[in-house]
Amino acid sequence: GIIFFYAVARIIIIIFALFVLLNNIVENNGYNIMTMAVDSTEKYDASLVKPVILGGGIAGLATAVALKNIAGISPIILEKSSLSSFQNVQVGGAVQFGPNGLKALRAIGGEALMQKCIQSGSIIKGNAMIFPGMPHKPTFFPDTTEEDNDGLPKVLVRWGIVRELLVQHLSPETTILTEAGGDVCGYEATKIERNIILLPKGTNESTIMDRDPANLIVSAEGVRSKFRYLVNHNKDRFGENEEDLTALINNDVKDSGRINLKAIVPRDLDDSFKPGYTYAYFAQNAGVACFAGPVGAGYTYWAISIADSAADEEESGETTKFLSGVDM
Repeated sequence: GIIFFYAVARIIIIIFALFVLLNNIVENNGYNIMTMAVDSTEKYDASLVKPVILGGGIAGLATAVALKNIAGISPIILEKSSLSSFQNVQVGGAVQFGPNGLKALRAIGGEALMQKCIQSGSIIKGNAMIFPGMPHKPTFFPDTTEEDNDGLPKVLVRWGIVRELLVQHLSPETTILTEAGGDVCGYEATKIERNIILLPKGTNESTIMDRDPANLIVSAEGVRSKFRYLVNHNKDRFGENEEDLTALINNDVKDSGRINLKAIVPRDLDDSFKPGYTYAYFAQNAGVACFAGPVGAGYTYWAISIADSAADEEESGETTKFLSGVDM
């Protein structure tokens, strides 16, 4: 069915838990996050932790906010997109926050961050489902999240707005470098200097962090993460003969069996839609599903989910991926 982006809220919760742990470790004068680069028997304080975050999306920015507000650490963020793209609030789809996601925002950025997120989106009052054979008779399911969770609602917000709010809550000491980090293809941990050197493609020498080497790397590159591929395959860099990095990483991503197309439309849903409700339509056999919902005043989130279709399954056992023959 339609993806409501629960994953983003889960990411923030995981980030919060991680850095509560990090804060406790630092306060107890111990540090054992990256044992390859840091001797855990030595004493460390927060001022000696020098993190670099790969990725300036929601996960990377939430990590940066948590690092500063929970552990007192100011990171450097490497974002591969241009400055204009990074500052564009029109990009991305929608993010749905439930009560736990909102609590995580409050934990890492205070009440102000949580309230701004709520005010910037739409509180979801319920869901309307349109099932096969009932094209004009939606079934309404009221949402009781707000009543069941001490007034914390379920909120649908534009992705670009969430990113902007997180940027606004970064500390002045946090550095964001745009058009940087996209060529990172590995790392090298040096025990002598207790640093981690990021390795760009085509060389074994760092050209990114020489001025201020890191001793903690946080990968927030998204679903097609280079660092996740390296960890999953027990590597610290891509080999010289592994030129097609995109193909290698894509092969390491689990196929959901569906293509999901998402967009933010700059207009409100009209009067035929029940205010505060999201709408989902499911075609016969769930091969196609459509979704629409409010994401703040003047904007609507639309999505379509299309299943891979069986092609001569009985004879070949193969499937044909939707748009597989189109050069994307």
